[in-house]
Amino acid sequence: MPWTETRPMQRLDFIRASQTGTEPFSTLCRRFGISRKTGYKWLQRFNPDDPASLFDQPRTRLTHPERLPPEIIQQLIDVRVKHPDWGPKKVRAWLINHQVPFDVPAASTIGDTLKREGLVIPRTHRRRTPGNRQPLTTISEVNQVWSADFKGKFRLLSQQYCHPFTLTDNHSRYLLSCEGTFRESESFVRGCLERAFLEYGLPEVLKTDNGQPFVGTGIAGLSRLAVWLIKLGIRPERIRKGHPEENGRHERMHRSLKLR
Repeated sequence: MPWTETRPMQRLDFIRASQTGTEPFSTLCRRFGISRKTGYKWLQRFNPDDPASLFDQPRTRLTHPERLPPEIIQQLIDVRVKHPDWGPKKVRAWLINHQVPFDVPAASTIGDTLKREGLVIPRTHRRRTPGNRQPLTTISEVNQVWSADFKGKFRLLSQQYCHPFTLTDNHSRYLLSCEGTFRESESFVRGCLERAFLEYGLPEVLKTDNGQPFVGTGIAGLSRLAVWLIKLGIRPERIRKGHPEENGRHERMHRSLKLR
């Protein structure tokens, strides 16, 4: 049976058998379950005065050509500390533009070096929120399904961006609310909804996309806004990601609003 790479005694038995010369080398290798190449390797490596010669050698590299000299590493550290928001590509571009007296390493090498020096903060990956797993409500009457969304952003004369929030009734397509804000937030949306509820009553369903503040990272993707709606007896309903046509009536209203 083939020997395992952790059995030096098997290798010693093979070498002793090969030294007797009683059988062909190919037959001997076949009997020990190894290739001729492996057999010659251990014959060349064997040293009678050093039993450790039959042990596996460490597989770590003897040289590390990608390791940079200490003075170059220090230069990379200095640039990174001075510009903590720069990535390896910007650091490399800075070194090239300033004509440093050494061959500028590749961006990947710079990145690995900065990571080893503890100057790279690992990215925190945002937890994915589950999409809608239930069929959308069939619209049959007024105040049954409302749709809410932010219609992008528009730059004002003051150079600030305005984010319009819109709210429509899906059956009548009536525009219930259209208000602008400088920042999309739960408190702003909640205020718009409260004013609409006082004027038009409560819908059964509020349909939205999967953006903030309608979706959170909690259980079933519920945000604080969604929990507040549920407590009011309103069911939050989300369209599938990448399928704006599922909120087509609201999107069509946005196109009309933009034309005006």
